[in-house]
Amino acid sequence: MITGKGATGVRAEEGTPGMIQSCFDQNRKSLSWRDPALANLIAGKKVSLPPFPSSVGLPTSRIRGENGDIVLLHSDQDPAKEAAESFQVKRPDAVLLLGFGFGYVALEAVRRLPSWMWLTVIEPDPDLFRSAMEFVDLTPLFSRDRVKFLVGLERAELQESLRIWCNEAQADDMSLLSHLPLERARPSIYRQALADVKEALNYRSSEVVTLLKHAKQITRNSLGNIPFMVGSQGVNVFENRFRGVPGIVVAAGPSLERQVEALRKVKDRAIIVCVGKSLRFLLENGIEPHFAAHLDLVPESEVVFQGYDIPESCTLVWDPESNTQAVSRFTGDRITFETGTEWETWAKTFWGEKGYLQRGLSVAHTAFHFIRTLGVDPIALVGVDLAFPGNRTHAEGVTMTWGGGLESIEKVMRDVPSVTGGTVRTIPSFHAMVTLFETEIAKTDGRVINTSDVGALIRGAETATLESIVGEPIDVRDRIASLMAHPRKFDRDAFQSFSDRLTATVERVTGVTETGLRMIKRVRRLDLKNRNDREELVRLGKKINGCKSELEKEGEFQRVLHRYFSPLAVRVKKLVREKELCPPDDLEGRTRLDSDRLTAYFEEFQRGARFLRETLFPVTSELLG
Repeated sequence: MITGKGATGVRAEEGTPGMIQSCFDQNRKSLSWRDPALANLIAGKKVSLPPFPSSVGLPTSRIRGENGDIVLLHSDQDPAKEAAESFQVKRPDAVLLLGFGFGYVALEAVRRLPSWMWLTVIEPDPDLFRSAMEFVDLTPLFSRDRVKFLVGLERAELQESLRIWCNEAQADDMSLLSHLPLERARPSIYRQALADVKEALNYRSSEVVTLLKHAKQITRNSLGNIPFMVGSQGVNVFENRFRGVPGIVVAAGPSLERQVEALRKVKDRAIIVCVGKSLRFLLENGIEPHFAAHLDLVPESEVVFQGYDIPESCTLVWDPESNTQAVSRFTGDRITFETGTEWETWAKTFWGEKGYLQRGLSVAHTAFHFIRTLGVDPIALVGVDLAFPGNRTHAEGVTMTWGGGLESIEKVMRDVPSVTGGTVRTIPSFHAMVTLFETEIAKTDGRVINTSDVGALIRGAETATLESIVGEPIDVRDRIASLMAHPRKFDRDAFQSFSDRLTATVERVTGVTETGLRMIKRVRRLDLKNRNDREELVRLGKKINGCKSELEKEGEFQRVLHRYFSPLAVRVKKLVREKELCPPDDLEGRTRLDSDRLTAYFEEFQRGARFLRETLFPVTSELLG
C-alpha cells in the first residue's frame, strides 16, 4: 500500500493555485498520441482538486473525505520523495496502480521499471485524473511504450477490461499498489475498486494456473476435437431464437437436492441447461434437460456421460478444449462455439463459423452464457451455490470429478456474504466465480433469479423461487430440432491443404531444432577466456539466431501449438529477466543464460513436432480417410 506522509493532517500553509503553472496542454498532446479516446474524455472534465505547493514546490492537494475529514493527497513536504520511498515492488510482468492522485507514483514507476514491464493505471475518477494533468508534467508516463490507462470505468467494465488486457499483455505475475489516501477519503469508490481489481487478478491467476498445469492436455483436446468441431452445430444458429422464454441453469451445488420437486413442476415451462455433472442426477429424477454444458478438460471427466442412457432430445453444449473422450461419450447431438483463439479463427476456413461464446471460470458460467445467448428471460440459477453451507462440495448423487467432503479444502476456506444474510464458507476460486457472475449479470438485459437459499450472495441476481418465474407450459423441442438441422460446413480441400502444410512444417521444424541444439552444445564447450573461442562464439551465435529466426517464421505451427507453448513462454521470460540482471561484463554468465534459453526453446519446438505427429495426424486420417 502507498501511504501519504501526514495523510491525516495538514502542516503547510496553503499557497496560491496560480503559482503552479498549467501542464495540461503538453500533457493532453502527449496523451493523445498514446490514447486519443482518453484524451478526449479528459478534455471534457473539470479540475476537481485545487493544488497548493509542497515545501519543495511540487503541487499537492487536500481532499474532503466521505466522512467529512480532510485528507492530504500527497506529502506536503516532498511528494516525489514520498513516492520514491513508497514504491517497493519486485520485478513482475506488470505493476498496477489503483488511485492515480497527482501521478507521482506513476512517474516513479516509469523511472524505476524496465521497459519490458507493463504499467497499468486504474483511476475510477476522471476528474481527479484531469486535475493531475493540469498540475504535473506527466509526459514521461504518456510517452512510455508499455503503459495502459483504465480511467472512469464502472465495476463490470473495469473487470472486463482488466481481463482483456491481461490476456493481450500476457501478464501473469503482477504487483498491485493502492493509493491509501484515496482509499481513506473515498472508501465507497476506491476500496470497492480495490476489491474488484483483486478479483480480476484472482480470475487471471486461476486462468494462468489452469493453462500452465494443463497446457499440453488442452492442446491435445483441441486437436483431438477437430472431428467433433466439424460435426457440431454452431452456437450462432441459436442466437436470440428463444426471446421471452424462461431459462433455467442447473449446476451441481448442495442446494440442488432441495430443488428437485420444483424442477419437476417447471420442466415443461422453461428451457433447461444443466452442467454435465448434473445430467445423470436430473434424468434419474425424471427431469430431462434440453441442453447439457461441458468444459472439463481433464481425463477424469470421461465419467460424466458414462453408465446411463442419454435421451436423443438432450444436446451437448461443449467447449472446444473439453476432454476428447468425454465429448465422444455423449451419445446425442452437439453444439460448440469459438472462444477467440487465433487457432480457431484460422480453423474456420475448414469447419466454418460456429459463433463466439464466452466461457468463464466454470461450466456454470458456460451454461449461463449459452442460455443468455438464446435470448431467454428471465434466467433462473439452480444449484449455483458457489459455497459450502454443509459438509459436502456437491449435491448428493451428481457425478463428481473432484470434491465430496470438505477435508481437503478446509485450510483455504474463507467467509463470504451469504444469500440469506450473514456469511457462508467458500474457497478463493469459487469467490472469483461469484464475482464473474456479478460482472456478467450486470451486462444481462433480462432478469436473473438466484433460487439458492444457502449459497454465496451473487449481487445483481434477485432472490425468488423457481415456480415464481415461469408461466404456461411450452414446447420448444421441435424448434431446437429445427435449428440443429441447419447445414454444418466441412471444407475437405481446405483441411487437406492445412494438413499438408503442417506435415511439411513438422519436418522443417525437426531439422532446424536438431541443427540449433548441435550448435548450442558446441557453444557450451567453448572456453570464453580464449580469444579464438570468443570469436567462435560470435560465429555460432549468428547461426543459432538464424535457426531461431527460421522457427519464428513457422506461424502455422505456433498458431496450432499456442497453448502448448505457454509453459515455455514463462520459462523463457524468466531466463530473459535473469540475463538482464547479469552484469554486462559477465560474458560466461550471459552466454550460459542465452544457451539455457535457446536450448529450452529448441527442445520444446522439437517436442511440439513429435506431439503433432502423435495427435493431429490420426485426426487427419479420420477426416480424410
